[in-house]
Amino acid sequence: MSTKQSVLLCNIVIAALCIASIVAYFIMPFFRVDLTYTLTAATLEEILPDSSTDKSENSNDLLSGLDFSTLLEEDIKLELSIALETKQIMSAMSSDPTQLVEDILSSNVHKIVDELDPHINKIVKTAVKTVVKDVFKSELKEQIKENLSSNMTTEEVQKELDDLGLTDTYIDEKTDQLIDTIYKEDATVEDAVNETVDIVKESLEQMKASGNETYANVELTPESEAELKEMLQDKFAILENEEGKIDPEAFTNEFLLGLLQGEGIDPGILGGTGETGAKVATPMAAKSDLNEEQSDSKAELKKELTKALMGMIEGATGMIATVLKYVGYVVWFTIIVWAIPVVMILIKCASYNNAINLSIPIWLGALPFIALYIVPTIALSSLLSSVPMLASLGVSISTAAVVSFISSIVLAAMSLLYYRKARKELSF
Repeated sequence: MSTKQSVLLCNIVIAALCIASIVAYFIMPFFRVDLTYTLTAATLEEILPDSSTDKSENSNDLLSGLDFSTLLEEDIKLELSIALETKQIMSAMSSDPTQLVEDILSSNVHKIVDELDPHINKIVKTAVKTVVKDVFKSELKEQIKENLSSNMTTEEVQKELDDLGLTDTYIDEKTDQLIDTIYKEDATVEDAVNETVDIVKESLEQMKASGNETYANVELTPESEAELKEMLQDKFAILENEEGKIDPEAFTNEFLLGLLQGEGIDPGILGGTGETGAKVATPMAAKSDLNEEQSDSKAELKKELTKALMGMIEGATGMIATVLKYVGYVVWFTIIVWAIPVVMILIKCASYNNAINLSIPIWLGALPFIALYIVPTIALSSLLSSVPMLASLGVSISTAAVVSFISSIVLAAMSLLYYRKARKELSF
């Protein structure tokens, strides 16, 4: 094979590497940060409000008196990603600065909320289960105290429950049965209330069947049943949406929205009823000025979070857009760097000396990777090691510039091993 033919094959490889380097910027994130964080009970306690302080008799909120820090059965590993796309950078050269920054924040907020959603839903489901179990167990304890002694200690009541077969295992099974009802599609508050009352009645029947004469006449009187239903109606109302259906996921999103707005937990958070048949609070979705009508809870959460972030960087959007504009110039420069070899190969393909100069892509092609990966990685590593509170935060960076970096290394190796020598041969 002649030198010219060998160079032709090399040129095909060079052109493929150059094109791949350009295309990578449009099919991969220009810059992406992946975050991993281990959420512990202690951390959750700091993040969420301590609703355990609200234990008043008149507090009918389902989550009142609940210590959120106890809800994690195990530590949760959160994985989030924040990305900046090349098309977003390109648009910085002509778009409205504020709209551009908001679009970038919005796209990342959507991803973050979607990634956090299953973890938050799991925590809320555990919270609902904890409260339901507490309501169920409290009713059984009251029945025991009414039939034995109101002065019984917690330990004595628990021993009596165990002796009657109403152990924690039994209560957990019945609670899971009720949770299945609550999370069933198209379930209503009435379904949850009736299921709870049925489980209580079933448990009282078990007390009767125990053979203990003390409980021979135990029953849920019509008055007690009415009180229990009213109390359960008040508690479960927080999970009810405008259509009268239980919607735990919507409650989760609205709960997070409430935290974001600093409004805490609202008994009428979904437009449900705090008292049977009457709304006690305006739905949070109606409080937001993002839409005149109530929108999908998750969509509104994303919008509100974007709005909050925009408020945090208010006044800096112009500077951010300017930085992105200059980054856009750098992107165009990088594209040109990798386009030049392809153009030169096409121009010289019919020439006797069809080899080209690879200095530009070799020396300049790797610069974006150094700026977008090596420098930030070193800086973040130094920051994380120097700040103790960030010790459990894992950060990794990726960029489309890795393709051009690899291409630069391959071209440098080709040049050293053969291409530069072949180019000299063809020049004589």
